[in-house]
Amino acid sequence: MTVLQRFSAVLAVLFLHAAVFTAPASAMIQREGIAAVVNEKIVSYTDLRNRIMLNLIGFQGQITPDVQQQAEQHSLDELVNEVLQMQEAERLGIEVTTQQIREGITHIAQQNGMDPDEFRYGLRSAGVPISTLEDKVRAEIAWSYVVQRQLRPQINVSESEIDAAFERLERRRETRQFRLAEIVLKDDGRGDEAMYNRVIEILQHLQSGAPFRAVAAEFSESATAARGGDLGWMEPADLPRQYREAVTELQPGQVAPPVEVEGGVAILLVVDRHDGRTDAPRSAYEMPPPEAAETVTAESADMRVMLKQIVIPVTEDEPEAVVTAKTARAATLAREINSCEEMEERMAHFLSADTGSVGPVDVAQLPPPMAKLVSELPIGKLSPPVPHRNGIAVIMVCERTGSAPVFAEHAERAATPAAPPASTGDDMLRDEIANEIGGERLMRLQEHYLRDLRAAAYIEWRLQ
Repeated sequence: MTVLQRFSAVLAVLFLHAAVFTAPASAMIQREGIAAVVNEKIVSYTDLRNRIMLNLIGFQGQITPDVQQQAEQHSLDELVNEVLQMQEAERLGIEVTTQQIREGITHIAQQNGMDPDEFRYGLRSAGVPISTLEDKVRAEIAWSYVVQRQLRPQINVSESEIDAAFERLERRRETRQFRLAEIVLKDDGRGDEAMYNRVIEILQHLQSGAPFRAVAAEFSESATAARGGDLGWMEPADLPRQYREAVTELQPGQVAPPVEVEGGVAILLVVDRHDGRTDAPRSAYEMPPPEAAETVTAESADMRVMLKQIVIPVTEDEPEAVVTAKTARAATLAREINSCEEMEERMAHFLSADTGSVGPVDVAQLPPPMAKLVSELPIGKLSPPVPHRNGIAVIMVCERTGSAPVFAEHAERAATPAAPPASTGDDMLRDEIANEIGGERLMRLQEHYLRDLRAAAYIEWRLQ
């Protein structure tokens, strides 16, 4: 059973490219011995040193003492968590095979546009033993099995929860909204000059090309650091006054000048914004047709399809090379999946909340390019990669009823149909809402599970 997508967190850490396949030696701790003990399992300084080098591959900023200290602590926390995850997997009788680890590393190499041999050579050239990555992949796979067995059965999203979220979504479509990410630096009592230097350091990281999400996760002292600083969608009235004033005129992708907040300073990124229904797409598939696109005529009202989809997540700050590699990976799935049964099995390997079965879907309610795709796609055949709201999707039609839509080229778009009942076009949106709620709930359960393991464990920290 292949794992491939079971460890998206690894990909978030490892953007590897031949030009940046280096790890800064200045960040390496030189001590030997024991860095931590976890339930009698030793984490050595050698383990820690190798993990720091792995985590800092491709880091483009300056390795200051603060960066070095945070890299050490982050890497040690990561190793301790992985020991606990592996111990829990062993308690449950879960084993990870050598073949699964090999497939996992091959997949990471492919995601970074490299063949496995080139990838392994690059790690060795950077001074990182391949066993360091193997240990990380092993823990990630084992933990995914623990989550599937122990937590997934607890996830239940009620219709009333979906109804409430659906209503909130519909209300939000009518209002102006911002999606922001933040990096918050709290006053540590060392004075204004020290705070100024910390802010400049963060801005230098961002200006050198470091992803905002990664910098927030590493440096932000807000609770949002765990999710890359993401604040989600918010209406202007719900934003703190300083935030609202700083971002009102900014466009997606722009970073606001630092703003003073209570107890510190915040740096804000406008991830996205919309100013009402006109720019809030209803469908998850962001395929707005151009002015001269094919459109569905009024003769085509009754086709419905049952879909299965795999979504490979893509974040707004990922380098173009990574996006290209992920698109290429999505395209290769067409050679690996040749039936709805195979698609059902493979979907279990992709942990994105958007992956799953969708439908029945009223084709007439889809954007015309998507409607044309699913109406013409043979049953059991995987589509080419298509843009999705949260990444890159491949789609398979597993059931089709009704007559095919009629498409007109260079025609005016048909009048906007009345809002469909929940049993037709909105089914897809409701499924997405249910997946999102379930995904968030599963993430919280994982965090609680790991926190409980840490609380019950004997952990002796020896890092100095």
